[in-house]
Amino acid sequence: MSQAPAKIAVIGAGIMGSAIASRLLEAGQAVTVFDLDRAKVSALAGKGAASAASVAAATQASDFVILSLNHANI
Repeated sequence: MSQAPAKIAVIGAGIMGSAIASRLLEAGQAVTVFDLDRAKVSALAGKGAASAASVAAATQASDFVILSLNHANI
């Protein structure tokens, strides 16, 4: 019996957030990403992540939320 992948939102796709999202994708998890820099989101979408237009959209249907933000942005 296989377990359904977790639905994980990653907010912030900088160096740390993109690394976390990439590893989660490699592990077969369902990842949705939001970042103000749409190019960073597009790069992760190319690896299989879903992109979200807002934080609310990213987190709405997620089981887990990972914040990877610069402390100045919190």
